[in-house]
Amino acid sequence: MKLKLALAFNKMTILFTSLMGKWWDEALILIASYCVAFFTPTWKFLAGVCFLIIADMIMAIAATKKSGQEVKSRKMMRTVWKLIVYAVLIMVAHVVKLMFKFPDTWPIVEGVTGLVCTIELKSMDENLKLITGKSVFSQIINLVNKKTENENKP
Repeated sequence: MKLKLALAFNKMTILFTSLMGKWWDEALILIASYCVAFFTPTWKFLAGVCFLIIADMIMAIAATKKSGQEVKSRKMMRTVWKLIVYAVLIMVAHVVKLMFKFPDTWPIVEGVTGLVCTIELKSMDENLKLITGKSVFSQIINLVNKKTENENKP
């Protein structure tokens, strides 16, 4: 059955390429070039989010090892999905900003990137709490609460 499907697919591919000719390759290159040029302004945001996701994965592996559990590929697969979903979110924000012609001063892509970064930083904080027992976020919140209490005292 698989051999028949492979042969049928091969025949369709040969027919398709003979009908389309060389221009098909050139069209794919043109489309890919356009996509790269269109999404180039988002590369800094994508690189920053990618860095945070990889750092989160490294911290999650360390936290898993510290807790004595086994590192499993299923849990690591979440990293791949996060990379894909977060990249798509940032690119969609870029498309929306251009499609609806929002002013350049409106930080739509920056806002989406900030939200994604906050999620990743919180995840890293949770892993850090598993590793060291201390949470950076809770310490920051405590400092802010103390400062506001001191300002509110007469």
